[in-house]
Amino acid sequence: MQTIKKRLKYSGRDNLPPSEFLSVASVARMLDLSTVSVYQLINDGIIPALSIKFTRENGKPRWKVRPTDLSDYVAANTGRTKPSPQ
Repeated sequence: MQTIKKRLKYSGRDNLPPSEFLSVASVARMLDLSTVSVYQLINDGIIPALSIKFTRENGKPRWKVRPTDLSDYVAANTGRTKPSPQ
């Protein structure tokens, strides 16, 4: 099965300000994974993510995940509709 990489660009049409998107650390806690694993899922295009233009002090992009994209991932991979609250 071929995975289609889906990297998104924030356009303001998402009806959510970037501050309401989920951080990689939040996604990792919800899925009970390491942040490295979440970054790998994003890089592989398995979890769609937004590269926010602001960068951290180390110059790397800040990835954000829409709550609906995380719910879709959870539903597709576990049969549940929402991630576990942490």
